[in-house]
Amino acid sequence: MRYHNLMEKIVVVKLDEIWNKFEGCKCDRCRDDIIACALNNTTPKYVVSEEGELYAKAESLNADYELELVKIVSKAIKAVSANPSHLLKV
Repeated sequence: MRYHNLMEKIVVVKLDEIWNKFEGCKCDRCRDDIIACALNNTTPKYVVSEEGELYAKAESLNADYELELVKIVSKAIKAVSANPSHLLKV
């Protein structure tokens, strides 16, 4: 396993859990924008082994951490829904 940011997986899972509770576009571009926005507002958790990944995942099961992540992803959903980039004419 090479190094990777575990937050990418965690944010995607959280988005999948809550996305249908929000109004807005559900296209792939908006999904990617939401993930990027949420990741830009989280602290990266880079791991290099399966053991490190398991430890970081266990750490993320904390109720306070879970609530903070829901807030970050929800805020990203609202921001992208209010200004979807696929509608911008550049």
